[in-house]
Amino acid sequence: MLDQEEPVARDFGLLKLDPHRFHYEEKKHIAVLLSAFIENISNWTEYHAFIRSLYQDCLNLGLRPNEIKQVFQEPGLLEWVRSERGNSARMALFVKALRLLCRLGGSGSFCIHIWIEPLMDFFEQRPLTPELEPVVEGLVRAMLRERLAYNLSAPLAYMLEMAAQNPQAVMGMLQGKPTLSALFRPLQAPRLLSSPPPGVQEILSLEETRRLGWQMGLCLANPRSALLFFVQALNGNGRMFLLKVRGRCYLAWMRLGRDQLWRVYEVSGVQNKKPSKGALRLAVQVCEALQAVQNQGGNPGPLPGTWPAKYIF
Repeated sequence: MLDQEEPVARDFGLLKLDPHRFHYEEKKHIAVLLSAFIENISNWTEYHAFIRSLYQDCLNLGLRPNEIKQVFQEPGLLEWVRSERGNSARMALFVKALRLLCRLGGSGSFCIHIWIEPLMDFFEQRPLTPELEPVVEGLVRAMLRERLAYNLSAPLAYMLEMAAQNPQAVMGMLQGKPTLSALFRPLQAPRLLSSPPPGVQEILSLEETRRLGWQMGLCLANPRSALLFFVQALNGNGRMFLLKVRGRCYLAWMRLGRDQLWRVYEVSGVQNKKPSKGALRLAVQVCEALQAVQNQGGNPGPLPGTWPAKYIF
């Protein structure tokens, strides 16, 4: 995955009319400026009316000035306000999630909109009880320590569900101010194949995923890339296997579709070299073994009722 970069406003009529004001708006209200471009606003009178209207929309939602400032600086947040403003229930969840993020240190950070949806979904499913509230706040702080370099909404959704099931255990994991990534290091995915075919090793931990990625020169050497794959393994939606065929190693990634069928998604050799025919045949054999377990009800699958398809990537 690539780091997310801040958007740059396109050159259009407002810049020519008043470059000084344009650059001020670009610095302070980049999200509004980009929205104005999409709306074909080409003079400052229209822009003034546009930004006042958006400000009033935010006030009507109950947002505070510092929260509106954050919305005006981030296109992803402003898009939420503009697209969902007619849905009072969803917007109440949006305000609750944004308020939590800003209160715990998200203000001034770019791309906090990537954390909004998993928080909204979590709040929609359950009340924030006194026992659960400090755990959720701890997870948000751990998330913000990631510096928002990657979209880790899926790992956040997983940890939030863990907190709902066992808040005391997750609170214990939060000691020492870990990052979100660090919380996954002691976890291990449930083994799916009790007797894998010869030459096949099931990858069950985050460190093992990273180590193999580094040894084989794959993107999994990146801690966050490895985490994104590992979360799917924890949820039962995917699984990685090390295949050894005629002295060569390959990594095979299997995914469980919505139709509950396992499929070979990718097989990679060292430095992403194409797999041999023998490696592909072995990968298919592993996939058939996974399907047999699935058909017998042996796959634990996702955590109960909390892994929406939008978080499966």
